Amino acid sequence: MDSKFKTAMSAKIERWHPWVISSVIVCIAVKLHDIYPIPNLNKEVLAATINISTITIGFLSATQAILLALENKRAILHLKEVKVYKNLVSYLIDSITWSFVLAGVSMFGLLFEAKDTFAFYVFCYYITWLFVLLRMALSSYRIIRIFNQILKY
Repeated sequence: MDSKFKTAMSAKIERWHPWVISSVIVCIAVKLHDIYPIPNLNKEVLAATINISTITIGFLSATQAILLALENKRAILHLKEVKVYKNLVSYLIDSITWSFVLAGVSMFGLLFEAKDTFAFYVFCYYITWLFVLLRMALSSYRIIRIFNQILKY
């Protein structure tokens, strides 16, 4: 394979893997719902999720500030030269956005207590929460992995 194809493929995988993996895992959870009932998302789990989300938002926002401060450094100039910098910033914003979404979805779960009479809605909420949790985790992993590659440079 030529290197242009490999680069194009890895860029597509890098861009789409949080969506694809999150969707596949949620589809598996829906399929296995009859065998393995959904776990109880109690107030402690949701509160911990909110804490983790907000901590992630803080760290990633600090990372944005550091990137801005390093605007004219060799590594950043190289990223701009090879046209990767825009993707890096885009992925950073994506991860922050999904962290906010996860905090919001978890707050919604804290506000409304699930009743057995609303089993379908509880199931829909759980599936939504699971997708957002996975999407946030995978987009955060993606940005951490990219920064690790930059540090090796």
